[in-house]
Amino acid sequence: MPSNDLRSSVLRGLAGPVVVVSSKAGLGNFVVGAELARRIATEHAVEHVPIEQLISDRRVRSDFDRHRWLCVNAPWLLHAINGVPLSYRLKLLKESLVDSPDARVLEDRIASYGAKTVIAVNNRAAFWLGALKRRGRLDASLWGFVTDYGLSMGWRHQFWPEIDRILGPVPPDELPEAARSKYERVTMPVREGFTQMAARPGDVDQVLLTGGGWGLGRLAEISAEIATALPRVLLHVVCGDNRRLWTTMNALAERFPRIRAYGSVDAIDEVLARCAAIITKPGAITLAEGHAARRRIFLIAGLPGVEEKNRRFAMSHMGAEPYSLAGFSRWARQASERPRDLTA
Repeated sequence: MPSNDLRSSVLRGLAGPVVVVSSKAGLGNFVVGAELARRIATEHAVEHVPIEQLISDRRVRSDFDRHRWLCVNAPWLLHAINGVPLSYRLKLLKESLVDSPDARVLEDRIASYGAKTVIAVNNRAAFWLGALKRRGRLDASLWGFVTDYGLSMGWRHQFWPEIDRILGPVPPDELPEAARSKYERVTMPVREGFTQMAARPGDVDQVLLTGGGWGLGRLAEISAEIATALPRVLLHVVCGDNRRLWTTMNALAERFPRIRAYGSVDAIDEVLARCAAIITKPGAITLAEGHAARRRIFLIAGLPGVEEKNRRFAMSHMGAEPYSLAGFSRWARQASERPRDLTA
């Protein structure tokens, strides 16, 4: 795993004022942007803003709303999109040739901050800002920060000549040749509360289940499975803004008194502090937080593409294992017999 200190890496050569541009799609990206801004604020004036507030409503609908619909309703289509990335190449070509009203909206809004450095924590933000800089309409240094343990198709298809520096936890050989000389591998930024949590092992009879800000994955099915087989276990299930899951989990909570359902939460630390284990899809930020807290990580299937890379990374470097009822039950039994090392 990368060992470079993010604070020194980011602040070296950084010119302020700074704008950190993240996204609220999935929440984890926004959490990293907020932590990055907090660290930069010790040296520079900084603003943190989600890209959704900087782009036109049409772009929100065509990119973010469409992507969410695919993730929730037809994730299998992401295999085809990632396997034959024609759409990404066409977007590069179109953005190179067409000066759209959408681009002018972003230009005006980002210019209002008067930043000397813009750090894009989201691949779409980096793409649109890179297009502006290519046309000479972004008067700032443009940095990128990758918030996964592998490079997504969105990050692979960028205006790389316009990006001045790139940071992240991905292996350098994942980046295109044009980007490697600008890249520095750093640890994923997580809030200090998670590393402090490592000294306080959670209760083996409490577990956090999460599918990210959109509440994706088999959370209801797994909750019912564990509640039936291990009725002593208290299940904290974070539904995000998934209303269907919220309704389902509240119905399950009426049947199983050891289920607690939560809606959208700004951060999972308060819940995770009670638990010795976490069952999650392989969102990179949740993995980084769980690993920093030294919680046992069980993985459910994630989205095709970069979350598959996150899954492999977590199994190789974070001691994570695929979730199964048998595996979770075995861990819970063994952990209860070793109260001084509940996360072993």
